Amino acid sequence: MDQMIELLKIGGLSMAVMFMSMILKQAGKDSYANMVSLGGTALILIIIANYILQLFEVVETMFMF
Repeated sequence: MDQMIELLKIGGLSMAVMFMSMILKQAGKDSYANMVSLGGTALILIIIANYILQLFEVVETMFMF
């Protein structure tokens, strides 16, 4: 259940970043739109990196003798 909540957080965050980026681009603030997109992407990658780390730990414990 926790994984589903995290997936919904990632989806909501990506949609919020997309909308903010679109609004900033339409307002003529392209540099701010790029910074928002980059920051949102970095935040999502940090969240995903935590799950990748957990995956590697599980695989490591599976192959420990």
